[in-house]
Amino acid sequence: MSSSPLLPSHNTFTSGPFQGLICRELTKAIENQEHVQVVNYADDMLQSHLLKVLDARAYGNCMQGKCSLAIEDAQRMIDFSPTVADGYLRKGDILSMYGRQRCAIATYDTGMERIKMDEDNEQQIEQLVLSTTEAIILDAKRIDFIARLPIDIVDLILLLLPKDTKAACLAVSTAWRRKVLECKTAWKRVVLDDSPEDLDVFVGAIQFIAPSIEHLTINTEVEATRLKYLRCIATQNMRPYTLLFAHAFWQTCHTLTKLNIDLGDSHSFITLAEVLSSCVTITDLTYSTTSSMSAVTGDFSVLESNRMLTNLELKATAITGREMESVLQHCFRIHRLVINGCDPSVFDPIDRLAPYLEILAYNHPNPVPELYHHKEQQGKVNDSNNGSSSNSSRGGEQKTGLRMIYTNNGGRCVPTSALFPLLYKNQKTLETVFVMLSDLTRAEVCQFKTHYADFKMDKLTSFTFWPLRAIQPFLLRSINRAAALTCLRIAEVSDLRAIIKVLLDMPPLETFAISHMPRMSSNATTAACGTSLIQLFERYACVSMSQPSLRCITFRHCHVVTDAVLAALAHIKTLESITLSNLERVTAAGLQEFVRSMSEQVKSITLTDMESATNDVIAELGSCACLEEVSLDSLSKLTDDGLNFFIESPIPALTKLTLRKCPLVTEECLVAVKENVKVVIQDD
Repeated sequence: MSSSPLLPSHNTFTSGPFQGLICRELTKAIENQEHVQVVNYADDMLQSHLLKVLDARAYGNCMQGKCSLAIEDAQRMIDFSPTVADGYLRKGDILSMYGRQRCAIATYDTGMERIKMDEDNEQQIEQLVLSTTEAIILDAKRIDFIARLPIDIVDLILLLLPKDTKAACLAVSTAWRRKVLECKTAWKRVVLDDSPEDLDVFVGAIQFIAPSIEHLTINTEVEATRLKYLRCIATQNMRPYTLLFAHAFWQTCHTLTKLNIDLGDSHSFITLAEVLSSCVTITDLTYSTTSSMSAVTGDFSVLESNRMLTNLELKATAITGREMESVLQHCFRIHRLVINGCDPSVFDPIDRLAPYLEILAYNHPNPVPELYHHKEQQGKVNDSNNGSSSNSSRGGEQKTGLRMIYTNNGGRCVPTSALFPLLYKNQKTLETVFVMLSDLTRAEVCQFKTHYADFKMDKLTSFTFWPLRAIQPFLLRSINRAAALTCLRIAEVSDLRAIIKVLLDMPPLETFAISHMPRMSSNATTAACGTSLIQLFERYACVSMSQPSLRCITFRHCHVVTDAVLAALAHIKTLESITLSNLERVTAAGLQEFVRSMSEQVKSITLTDMESATNDVIAELGSCACLEEVSLDSLSKLTDDGLNFFIESPIPALTKLTLRKCPLVTEECLVAVKENVKVVIQDD
């Protein structure tokens, strides 16, 4: 491309003396009812202002890489006023800028043929001649770098370009398009927005790049353009600019494997069934809506069984067992299912119709692990598809069983009666369990003793649960032989001593967390719980002398944690990550001594809402030579003095400091902190 085109020749839109004269004459003609003059004066004003507007818009579109739009405006200038040079000059400049010198020369020549050779047009003719000469010179010495560069270099260049510029490259020439389309990696991931600009850019490009697309993301924000091209596939009600999108979508049937669709609050739905019928090779689908799932599920009865979809995430305001039944009857090979907005009725169809399920998340607010063997599993599915019937593939593919299950974190408990059949069925394969179960009634306790007496999760490695009074003994019996258990997180504990008793007979944990422990009924009970913790940590300390032991500890809102508990914890040589939050019975002296004892081993420490976290405690953190990350949150007694002393201490490993809601820390201190720590996250 050549240098930028000339700025718009009509660079002002204010009325000059000439325009004022025309306005006055137009007014006079109207008053005198001289209708012929009214039309003539109006034509003069319309021609002047319309050319200005079109010229400016053509220039703006040209400089944004929107060549076709710019040329359209320039052509309108020519059509409106074919004997004025402005339109020819603008169109020729645009063509010249985009390297189409011969087309530019032809445009200038047409202008010179149509404009009369007289004194009034002498300056316009000179400008056309000058522009023609420049285009001839550029045409003689131009070098097409894209055509000459090796394909791997072109690929690297394209990867650095924004999507609209990459799409514009396809329109430069046939040679460019062929070379650009050879760069497959540039088109693997495509994000389509529903903005008019994206539609304009990709309406011509998507038909060419579709075969290279592997991961397509559709962002929907504007109601007027929401999911039109998917809708036209389902209904065949195609509009001109969506026709190419639909055609492109069919071309991706052998490459597209991942699709993210967020309908938002749209009332023009593309249903889940329609998506799966159009995207037959999808393996990973994320489908979100602010409506109920019943409104967007669609008709699965007319679809063939889907053997490709292995990873499904659904989010809606309401998902029931009825919708899950329809989905799972059609998509029987799902290995990872993440559902948000559902009620407990979904567990029954999941238990009956998802034989290959490995990871299940039910209203879980946090990120859920991906399938670590996803590619290997997909290869098996593809092999099964080549020469195997549906029934044989159902029976022949290996069923690993449910490995991970996650429910909600806080809020309403999941009815134990709804979830437990699924847990019992998969007890031999469960490795990670995060469940907030409701407590058992007396009748349910008797029933569980009868029906689930042999419930054991021996392969469990991570267990997070709310040990309510009646359910706690039953869950503890299920893990007492789980030799691989390394992570235990408990909240709202009813009987801490019973849990400690089980842990004392098991190999040491690597991660242990206790959160929101209610106050005990008596001081004696509180003291007994503290003594049990000390006993556990003393055992872990002995083991840590020669074997792996506790690495991460978290205490949040635990009234039983005292200075003595922290002192016992400090003797564990393997401990390196510490989170302490709202521990009312820990003193400033006890916390400072704990930090001092951990100075040679701790790598990460988080202090939240700790009244005992004074300046002296924070300053003591400066002696922790291995410290990598520090988070200080809601510390009402921390001031500039403590923080300055901490950051002035040489801690070579420290890479991240997070400060939140520390009201006595000033902006001046924060400036100094940011000069000494690589990453500082501040949230007031």
